[in-house]
Amino acid sequence: MSHDIRTPMNAVMGMTALAIAHIGDRERVADCLQKISISSRHLLSLINDILDMNKIERSQITLNRMKISLNELLAQRSAMMAPQARAAGLQFAVHMEDVRHKHFYGDSLRLNQILINILGNAVKFTPEGGRVTMRVFQSAVDGGILTTFQVEDTGCGMSEEFQQKIFDPFSQERSGISQGRQGTGLGMSISSLLAKQMGGTLAVKSRPGEGSCFTFTMTSETAPEDLAGTAVA
Repeated sequence: MSHDIRTPMNAVMGMTALAIAHIGDRERVADCLQKISISSRHLLSLINDILDMNKIERSQITLNRMKISLNELLAQRSAMMAPQARAAGLQFAVHMEDVRHKHFYGDSLRLNQILINILGNAVKFTPEGGRVTMRVFQSAVDGGILTTFQVEDTGCGMSEEFQQKIFDPFSQERSGISQGRQGTGLGMSISSLLAKQMGGTLAVKSRPGEGSCFTFTMTSETAPEDLAGTAVA
């Protein structure tokens, strides 16, 4: 199994253990159950995504159009990734910078898949004592907005050679901290293809031993402030 699948699975297992340890604390258990629900839903979506990899490569995947709340999206990603970062001895932070439109239309499952692939890699390949930071900002484009998600880590980094092929299917670099932490090598390929379907890009800048910075952009139409999460025809 790839780390893409293990990421939400670890969250489910971790929150389950916390719920059992605090079984008498109704509020704590309810919070854990909510996070388990979020992670399990995403786990199912990941399995489906990997199974239809061929469709993604052929651009036969139809993106859903739903209203997305950026605040909710980032809160959910923090709920999933922050416990894993703490367990790995890392600092984790999310910042919104110059964001004017917090509601927009898009495919929330596919967007979540891309972000978790990127964040999962950052946590996975950053040694104890390091940090992972996600920054979100926007700019105007013709007919909508360009939202940028930038994930920076202080991890092991990667060679220039590997950066040229990281978005190819099954690409893996086996060196340093990455030893013993390999997945299927599909996560970045799937994310790059989905980013293109969202009218954006996925790029990386990295230096060995100095960390990496992944930049994911997507174009979208702004949405009104009500009915967040409702499907749109």
